[in-house]
Amino acid sequence: MNSKSGLLRTLERLDRHSMARRLALLTGLLVWLGLRSLNAMPFTPAQCQALASMVRSNPDAAKLYREFQRLADASLADAPHPVRQIATAGRLASDPAKVESRRALADMKKIEALGFAYAVTSGTGYGTAAKRMILDWSATYQPSGQPIDETKLQPLFAAYGLTRPVFTEMERHSVESWLRRIAQREW
Repeated sequence: MNSKSGLLRTLERLDRHSMARRLALLTGLLVWLGLRSLNAMPFTPAQCQALASMVRSNPDAAKLYREFQRLADASLADAPHPVRQIATAGRLASDPAKVESRRALADMKKIEALGFAYAVTSGTGYGTAAKRMILDWSATYQPSGQPIDETKLQPLFAAYGLTRPVFTEMERHSVESWLRRIAQREW
């Protein structure tokens, strides 16, 4: 038995009680598939097809995907709100830098939804919107090395892997250099 298809069957049988648990499972699937692949993309074309098939055949997966697609559809024309640095760790809720960071971090859910919508549908509108937001963040955000703040970028990292095919070679180089700078600052 193929371990990937075994994982998909296990996910299909799980009783998901909350949205957070379902999101964690889907994120776990993304991470697991990403670590298992030979390239930097969390999903190969075959894995995207398997995900799309699961969305079509599994009511729980379809329900979860519809939530992502609704957010993706609502986000297609949204302008991103990147910040130079995320400032949430150790700050009061009323701190202006934290308020601005929280507003900017609302982009992460949008970018993630656009990435999943692109992976399932191959819809160029989703990929283009995610690319626009990711490029804006990569051009603006300066890595701080603060893991409490920078872990909030994880949805963007996953979405980049899902939408990487829509980026030009030069755009990939730019984004991947930025991602390396983030990783280097963490060490």
